[in-house]
Amino acid sequence: MNLADARLCVMVGPEMEEHRLLEDSRAWLRAGADIVDFNPGARPAADALGLMRELRELCREEGALLVGCDCPHLVREAGADGLRVTDVMGTMGEARAAAGLGRLMGLTVVSGSQAVLGMALEADYLVMAVHPAEVWDIPPLRERMTIPFFAPSPDAETAAALMAAGVLRFWVPARAGAGEEITRELAAIARAMGREV
Repeated sequence: MNLADARLCVMVGPEMEEHRLLEDSRAWLRAGADIVDFNPGARPAADALGLMRELRELCREEGALLVGCDCPHLVREAGADGLRVTDVMGTMGEARAAAGLGRLMGLTVVSGSQAVLGMALEADYLVMAVHPAEVWDIPPLRERMTIPFFAPSPDAETAAALMAAGVLRFWVPARAGAGEEITRELAAIARAMGREV
């Protein structure tokens, strides 16, 4: 899988229970996710590294990408495909160097000016952290978007409406205890994209 072909990302937050994480991630990948974005949160470093390594192997088996959120050293040590940072005002160059050159670099943005800054800082992709109805309300996006971006989509109906407006990529948040529900949401969005799952 390469970033250009990736259309659906599942965001795995720190509240996810370790014993469910791999099983749920496998189901999400098979339901259509192309990227697992793992945020280790406050997990002990050794536990987070172990989980990331297991997720990396799972993603490779399933032909998907693994991205770590705000954890450049874990990304490098685990051999993940990329890093997403959530602090647009932080130093992307330092984060990229810590994660390892040649890895994907994503940036979470909440405004048009942050999107423009992310492109200027040579992010490989953007994650829009706004309400789905606000995606095209960010003025520079329609005219100036030069890199892939992922819009939030809580369901297939929202995804279909955004696709009609020209959005190609989506992210779905994983919630603790909602593995099967998220699997159904991802599969419905993938089908709305014309994919067979």
